[in-house]
Amino acid sequence: MADFNSMRLTAAGYRLRAAAEIGQTLQITRIGLGAGDAPDDISGLTALVDERQSAEVETFEARDDGTGLIRFYLSNAELARGYPFKEIGVYALDPDTGEELLIDYTNAGSHYDTIPAGGGSTVVEQVIDLITIISPTDNITAQLTSHRGLPPGGNPGDVLTISVHNTMSWAPAKGGGTDDLVALLALTTADVKNKTRALQQESRLSPLDQALYLVLNAD
Repeated sequence: MADFNSMRLTAAGYRLRAAAEIGQTLQITRIGLGAGDAPDDISGLTALVDERQSAEVETFEARDDGTGLIRFYLSNAELARGYPFKEIGVYALDPDTGEELLIDYTNAGSHYDTIPAGGGSTVVEQVIDLITIISPTDNITAQLTSHRGLPPGGNPGDVLTISVHNTMSWAPAKGGGTDDLVALLALTTADVKNKTRALQQESRLSPLDQALYLVLNAD
Protein backbone atom coordinates (compact mmCIF):
# COMPACT_ATOMS: atom_id res chain seq x y z
CA MET A 1 0.00 0.00 0.00
CA ALA A 2 1.19 3.52 -0.75
CA ASP A 3 2.69 5.48 2.14
CA PHE A 4 0.59 8.62 2.48
CA ASN A 5 1.33 11.56 4.74
CA SER A 6 -1.25 13.01 7.12
CA MET A 7 -4.24 14.76 5.57
CA ARG A 8 -3.85 18.54 5.27
CA LEU A 9 -6.56 21.16 4.92
CA THR A 10 -6.62 23.35 1.83
CA ALA A 11 -7.57 27.03 2.00
CA ALA A 12 -11.11 26.02 1.03
CA GLY A 13 -11.03 23.45 3.81
CA TYR A 14 -10.08 26.05 6.42
CA ARG A 15 -12.81 28.37 5.13
CA LEU A 16 -15.54 25.72 5.17
CA ARG A 17 -14.42 24.49 8.59
CA ALA A 18 -14.72 28.02 9.94
CA ALA A 19 -18.18 28.29 8.41
CA ALA A 20 -19.20 25.05 10.13
CA GLU A 21 -18.05 26.43 13.47
CA ILE A 22 -20.49 29.34 13.17
CA GLY A 23 -23.46 27.20 12.19
CA GLN A 24 -23.28 26.41 8.47
CA THR A 25 -23.31 22.78 7.39
CA LEU A 26 -20.18 21.27 5.88
CA GLN A 27 -21.28 18.37 3.70
CA ILE A 28 -18.59 15.92 2.62
CA THR A 29 -19.48 14.53 -0.80
CA ARG A 30 -16.85 12.05 -1.98
CA ILE A 31 -13.22 10.95 -2.11
CA GLY A 32 -10.98 11.66 -5.09
CA LEU A 33 -8.02 9.43 -6.03
CA GLY A 34 -5.35 10.64 -8.39
CA ALA A 35 -1.93 10.37 -10.00
CA GLY A 36 -0.66 13.94 -9.67
CA ASP A 37 2.41 15.28 -7.91
CA ALA A 38 1.70 17.63 -5.01
CA PRO A 39 2.54 21.30 -5.50
CA ASP A 40 4.85 22.99 -3.01
CA ASP A 41 1.83 24.78 -1.55
CA ILE A 42 -1.37 22.73 -1.47
CA SER A 43 -3.47 25.50 0.08
CA GLY A 44 -4.73 26.76 -3.27
CA LEU A 45 -5.93 23.38 -4.53
CA THR A 46 -9.65 23.16 -5.20
CA ALA A 47 -9.37 19.76 -6.95
CA LEU A 48 -6.82 16.99 -7.29
CA VAL A 49 -3.89 17.64 -9.59
CA ASP A 50 -4.71 14.58 -11.74
CA GLU A 51 -7.87 12.80 -10.61
CA ARG A 52 -8.34 9.25 -11.94
CA GLN A 53 -11.04 7.74 -9.71
CA SER A 54 -13.84 8.83 -7.43
CA ALA A 55 -15.05 6.88 -4.39
CA GLU A 56 -18.20 7.33 -2.37
CA VAL A 57 -18.15 7.70 1.39
CA GLU A 58 -19.15 4.45 3.08
CA THR A 59 -19.12 5.67 6.68
CA PHE A 60 -18.31 8.94 8.42
CA GLU A 61 -17.69 9.56 12.10
CA ALA A 62 -17.08 13.02 13.58
CA ARG A 63 -15.06 12.83 16.77
CA ASP A 64 -14.95 15.10 19.81
CA ASP A 65 -11.26 15.91 19.27
CA GLY A 66 -11.97 17.69 15.99
CA THR A 67 -10.99 14.82 13.73
CA GLY A 68 -13.20 12.73 11.51
CA LEU A 69 -12.94 9.17 10.26
CA ILE A 70 -13.96 8.72 6.63
CA ARG A 71 -14.16 5.20 5.23
CA PHE A 72 -14.24 4.45 1.52
CA TYR A 73 -13.92 1.42 -0.73
CA LEU A 74 -11.18 1.24 -3.37
CA SER A 75 -11.68 -1.13 -6.32
CA ASN A 76 -10.20 -1.42 -9.79
CA ALA A 77 -13.11 -3.50 -11.12
CA GLU A 78 -14.37 -0.75 -13.46
CA LEU A 79 -11.05 0.99 -14.06
CA ALA A 80 -10.27 1.27 -17.78
CA ARG A 81 -6.64 2.30 -17.34
CA GLY A 82 -4.19 1.84 -14.49
CA TYR A 83 -2.44 4.73 -12.76
CA PRO A 84 0.14 5.59 -10.09
CA PHE A 85 -1.90 6.03 -6.91
CA LYS A 86 -0.38 9.18 -5.40
CA GLU A 87 -3.24 11.47 -4.35
CA ILE A 88 -6.21 11.24 -2.02
CA GLY A 89 -8.56 14.16 -1.52
CA VAL A 90 -11.78 14.83 0.37
CA TYR A 91 -14.43 16.93 -1.36
CA ALA A 92 -17.23 18.94 0.24
CA LEU A 93 -19.93 21.37 -0.88
CA ASP A 94 -19.51 25.10 -0.41
CA PRO A 95 -22.74 26.05 1.44
CA ASP A 96 -22.79 29.49 -0.23
CA THR A 97 -22.26 28.50 -3.85
CA GLY A 98 -23.06 24.78 -3.96
CA GLU A 99 -19.67 24.21 -5.62
CA GLU A 100 -17.77 21.03 -4.79
CA LEU A 101 -14.31 21.87 -3.43
CA LEU A 102 -11.28 19.94 -2.27
CA ILE A 103 -10.96 20.47 1.48
CA ASP A 104 -8.43 17.84 2.59
CA TYR A 105 -5.44 16.46 0.71
CA THR A 106 -2.55 14.02 1.00
CA ASN A 107 0.07 12.76 -1.43
CA ALA A 108 2.32 9.69 -1.28
CA GLY A 109 5.07 11.30 -3.36
CA SER A 110 7.53 8.67 -4.53
CA HIS A 111 6.10 6.10 -2.09
CA TYR A 112 3.10 5.25 -4.23
CA ASP A 113 1.50 2.06 -5.50
CA THR A 114 0.15 1.41 -8.98
CA ILE A 115 -3.53 0.61 -9.37
CA PRO A 116 -3.86 -1.69 -12.40
CA ALA A 117 -6.73 -1.59 -14.86
CA GLY A 118 -9.69 -3.82 -14.09
CA GLY A 119 -10.30 -7.10 -15.85
CA GLY A 120 -6.76 -8.36 -15.49
CA SER A 121 -5.11 -10.87 -13.21
CA THR A 122 -4.67 -8.36 -10.36
CA VAL A 123 -7.82 -7.50 -8.42
CA VAL A 124 -7.68 -4.49 -6.10
CA GLU A 125 -10.34 -4.31 -3.40
CA GLN A 126 -9.61 -2.48 -0.18
CA VAL A 127 -11.45 -0.59 2.53
CA ILE A 128 -9.50 2.56 3.49
CA ASP A 129 -9.96 4.76 6.55
CA LEU A 130 -8.92 8.42 6.43
CA ILE A 131 -8.41 10.52 9.54
CA THR A 132 -9.12 14.13 8.65
CA ILE A 133 -8.96 17.30 10.74
CA ILE A 134 -12.37 18.92 10.56
CA SER A 135 -13.83 20.72 13.56
CA PRO A 136 -15.37 19.90 16.97
CA THR A 137 -18.88 20.72 15.79
CA ASP A 138 -22.08 18.90 14.96
CA ASN A 139 -22.37 20.74 11.63
CA ILE A 140 -20.33 18.18 9.66
CA THR A 141 -22.23 15.67 7.55
CA ALA A 142 -21.41 13.28 4.71
CA GLN A 143 -23.28 11.91 1.71
CA LEU A 144 -23.38 8.21 2.58
CA THR A 145 -24.32 7.14 -0.91
CA SER A 146 -21.91 4.23 -1.27
CA HIS A 147 -23.44 1.10 -2.79
CA ARG A 148 -20.75 -1.52 -3.10
CA GLY A 149 -21.74 -3.67 -6.05
CA LEU A 150 -21.64 -7.42 -6.03
CA PRO A 151 -18.69 -8.94 -7.88
CA PRO A 152 -19.50 -10.45 -11.29
CA GLY A 153 -20.00 -14.17 -11.73
CA GLY A 154 -21.49 -16.69 -9.39
CA ASN A 155 -23.08 -19.97 -10.43
CA PRO A 156 -26.29 -21.37 -9.00
CA GLY A 157 -25.48 -22.81 -5.59
CA ASP A 158 -22.37 -20.67 -5.09
CA VAL A 159 -21.98 -18.44 -2.06
CA LEU A 160 -20.71 -14.87 -1.81
CA THR A 161 -17.96 -14.61 0.79
CA ILE A 162 -16.13 -11.68 2.33
CA SER A 163 -12.66 -12.50 3.55
CA VAL A 164 -10.89 -10.97 6.53
CA HIS A 165 -9.21 -8.70 3.96
CA ASN A 166 -12.61 -7.30 2.86
CA THR A 167 -12.48 -9.04 -0.53
CA MET A 168 -15.78 -10.33 -1.94
CA SER A 169 -15.89 -13.34 -4.23
CA TRP A 170 -18.16 -16.17 -5.37
CA ALA A 171 -17.15 -19.73 -4.58
CA PRO A 172 -18.76 -23.21 -4.43
CA ALA A 173 -20.56 -23.86 -1.16
CA LYS A 174 -18.46 -25.59 1.46
CA GLY A 175 -18.47 -26.40 5.12
CA GLY A 176 -17.25 -22.94 6.10
CA GLY A 177 -13.89 -21.63 7.22
CA THR A 178 -12.41 -18.91 9.36
CA ASP A 179 -12.04 -16.59 6.38
CA ASP A 180 -15.68 -16.89 5.32
CA LEU A 181 -17.39 -14.18 7.31
CA VAL A 182 -20.63 -13.94 5.36
CA ALA A 183 -22.34 -16.00 2.69
CA LEU A 184 -25.13 -15.41 0.22
CA LEU A 185 -26.75 -17.87 -2.17
CA ALA A 186 -26.15 -17.04 -5.82
CA LEU A 187 -29.43 -17.67 -7.60
CA THR A 188 -28.20 -16.94 -11.12
CA THR A 189 -24.97 -15.91 -12.75
CA ALA A 190 -25.81 -12.28 -13.49
CA ASP A 191 -29.07 -11.55 -11.66
CA VAL A 192 -27.88 -9.05 -9.06
CA LYS A 193 -31.42 -8.20 -7.97
CA ASN A 194 -32.15 -11.81 -7.14
CA LYS A 195 -28.85 -12.16 -5.29
CA THR A 196 -29.72 -9.12 -3.18
CA ARG A 197 -33.26 -10.42 -2.61
CA ALA A 198 -31.79 -13.69 -1.35
CA LEU A 199 -29.91 -11.73 1.28
CA GLN A 200 -33.08 -9.89 2.29
CA GLN A 201 -34.87 -13.21 2.76
CA GLU A 202 -32.06 -14.91 4.67
CA SER A 203 -33.44 -15.87 8.09
CA ARG A 204 -30.15 -16.55 9.86
CA LEU A 205 -28.43 -13.19 9.53
CA SER A 206 -25.37 -12.76 11.73
CA PRO A 207 -24.18 -9.22 12.60
CA LEU A 208 -21.71 -9.43 9.71
CA ASP A 209 -24.48 -10.53 7.35
CA GLN A 210 -26.50 -7.54 8.52
CA ALA A 211 -23.56 -5.24 7.81
CA LEU A 212 -23.33 -6.59 4.26
CA TYR A 213 -27.09 -6.14 3.88
CA LEU A 214 -26.77 -2.45 4.78
CA VAL A 215 -23.94 -2.00 2.26
CA LEU A 216 -25.84 -3.70 -0.57
CA ASN A 217 -29.03 -1.73 0.16
CA ALA A 218 -27.53 1.68 0.90
CA ASP A 219 -29.85 3.40 -1.55
